Amino acid sequence: MKWTFKRIISQIFLTHMGRILLAGLLLIVGGIMSPNGTIGEYIYDYDKGIIWTYMAYVGAATLMIETLISITYGWVINPIRKYKARK
Repeated sequence: MKWTFKRIISQIFLTHMGRILLAGLLLIVGGIMSPNGTIGEYIYDYDKGIIWTYMAYVGAATLMIETLISITYGWVINPIRKYKARK
């Protein structure tokens, strides 16, 4: 199986695990580089570097959405499918 650039990008953006890993990366990098983060507080003034804060927000929102999708499938949709398949 040949891993091309197109396939790697599709694995990242089209699978749940890829989106979770990407969201985690955005959250970590955005949190570290934000003006209140570990590195950002030494680099930026208070008003500068706000893009890193938004990057952390996007990562956190993506993780919450993916968690809600996983909970919905795990607790609602799959048990209903199993119950219907049993009949």
